[in-house]
Amino acid sequence: AMDQTDWHAQRERRFLEKLAARLDAAVQAGEVKSIVIAAPPRALGVLRQVYGPGLRKVLAAEIDKDLVKMPLHEIEKHLAA
Repeated sequence: AMDQTDWHAQRERRFLEKLAARLDAAVQAGEVKSIVIAAPPRALGVLRQVYGPGLRKVLAAEIDKDLVKMPLHEIEKHLAA
């Protein structure tokens, strides 16, 4: 039987693959000139495997932190670095 964490990891991976594909499409369409990706280390590991060529080209930085619960001014400090 597949345990809960496998199922969760699989769903997370599919979400990240879709996200990477969407960002790559936005780059190809000329909507994105530069991007900073902030994600928890595990998610970042998955994303690195599935970045498309367009996305790689405009990737300005990666931040291996989960910024979701952080207030906006704190996030901005991380991005300014």
